[in-house]
Amino acid sequence: MKKTVLMLLLGLGGLAWAEPDKKDTGKKEPIMMRLQAVQVSDAVAQDWDGDWRLKAADLQEDGVRVLQTTEVVGMTGRECSVFVGRKNHIVYYDARATQFQIQYVDVGAKLNCQCKLVGDRITAQVYTELSSLEKNVNDGKASFPQTLTLNAHADTPGFVYGDRVLVGTVHGVEARHYLEVLGGSPSAKNDNVYFILTVERL
Repeated sequence: MKKTVLMLLLGLGGLAWAEPDKKDTGKKEPIMMRLQAVQVSDAVAQDWDGDWRLKAADLQEDGVRVLQTTEVVGMTGRECSVFVGRKNHIVYYDARATQFQIQYVDVGAKLNCQCKLVGDRITAQVYTELSSLEKNVNDGKASFPQTLTLNAHADTPGFVYGDRVLVGTVHGVEARHYLEVLGGSPSAKNDNVYFILTVERL
């Protein structure tokens, strides 16, 4: 497992907003959360920079390609999780137990999201993780998957149902790694990946 490649590529701390202190109303409502990963051209990236709320028309522009959409149904005030992928096994010999042991590693896409009602608005904490299997390694003593993992965490400003909120972005070399994992087409002019959250009331 020491050879597992862990890449923390999406440092999104700069996308957390400070707002006046308001308390969670504690109200519970059924909701659907949608997180989209989109690839955009440099020209579109320049238009989007500085904005944190997007319009539906923005996603229809030339130079915008939706790479992945993850949806999860839940309740406000409760953390919701979704995982799409598979479990890859790690086999190793445990000398203390004098037998082989098996553990599992999740490989795929994970989304954890918690939305809260703050006054008449919504705030969200979003954690995403995307991993891909590069190869299975067997060194004679253990067998384990070697993975490439990208993850991100962001806190959003207040928004309303139906808003398209920009919760993260990655550019350049880091974006190329992400695009390779998702099967995108990296190039010098479109190495920009944006993450957009939409919350709908059910």
